[in-house]
Amino acid sequence: MTANPRPGEKDVVRVLIVDDDTWTARALAQTITASGQIEVVAHAHEGSAAVELFRAHRPDVVLMDVSMPRGMNGIDATERIMRNDAEAKIILITTSCPSLALRRALASGALGAVAKDAPADVLVDVVLSVMAGPSSATLREQTAELLHAVDASTGTDHPVPRLTAAELQTLQLLARGWNYEEIAAHLVISVNTVKTHTSHLRQKLDARNLQ
Repeated sequence: MTANPRPGEKDVVRVLIVDDDTWTARALAQTITASGQIEVVAHAHEGSAAVELFRAHRPDVVLMDVSMPRGMNGIDATERIMRNDAEAKIILITTSCPSLALRRALASGALGAVAKDAPADVLVDVVLSVMAGPSSATLREQTAELLHAVDASTGTDHPVPRLTAAELQTLQLLARGWNYEEIAAHLVISVNTVKTHTSHLRQKLDARNLQ
């Protein structure tokens, strides 16, 4: 039996899957469409094709592989799509990815990241929940787990700390061009708190181009 849509969600969410491995793309499509609430409108196997297919289909959500050895990678494709449409909803998918690459993609405007081998219900929930807003609890948890796993796998004595839920929310809104005052009003916090989150993000993401 198909679950009822959440309030504010569309009956069917249209998704573009971007993955250089065709079998992985097909497996992801089968996994998420089994819910009955998601339609895969197209597959792309490298970044430039993803940009063109996004323009052609205007999907509700993009599942974007970060590391694609052929053609444009997922980071550059994310940046290109976000420049064309600041409201695009992009979720990163990965099995393994360098920490800085994943953070750069998040700083480019992706809403978060999820492992390709995450349970089917998690993948479906992530796709459906972002339609109600960028601050999906499941997506925040998956992103934090991925970042922590990548940091731990480096074997360094001082891994980059996890992003807190508030920092991830702030990053998502900064990537969409919101200013401090708008973020403060949206998150019901002070402007000084937003600036503190942004300062922490600069340190954790090794980024210098945040507001």
